[in-house]
Amino acid sequence: MSEMENIRKEYEGNVLVCKLVGEPQADAPLSFPQIDSIGDVELKDNLLRAINNLNLDHVDSGLFQLGKIFETELKEFLIHAKSKNAFPVSNNDLDRLANMIDCIVRNKIITQVNHLSLLREHRNERAHGHIPNLLERQKLMQYAPFLGDLYINYIILINEKRLKL
Repeated sequence: MSEMENIRKEYEGNVLVCKLVGEPQADAPLSFPQIDSIGDVELKDNLLRAINNLNLDHVDSGLFQLGKIFETELKEFLIHAKSKNAFPVSNNDLDRLANMIDCIVRNKIITQVNHLSLLREHRNERAHGHIPNLLERQKLMQYAPFLGDLYINYIILINEKRLKL
């Protein structure tokens, strides 16, 4: 390891710690370039606000915001579909996020149930779970690029489907 140029050795107390030189900073902003393709200015602004919170101090808030945007877009899509009689949407389908997801799966609008369930579970955890401590926020930051990407891709997909109705 002493010959590797990208490794820095430091002592923390009497423990030798090796660190990668040039490793990404914990507060480096996450990038989601697919947002640039969104024509809806308000949606784009809301997404940018949410991803600006995907940092160590506010990752739980950023993921919660993405979950709310996802839920809002899904509800707007279903309301629009109901008004156009595009497919069956009951009032019960609009009550809860789980019901909304069941409706779009039942009508074969989106078939990746596992993705939608994951997003629903994370949205519920952010909405109803406890405020995470530093260690929990660090773990959330590890998953933030994946979850953010998944939320944003489905938000864009649902928004595009609504506009096509």
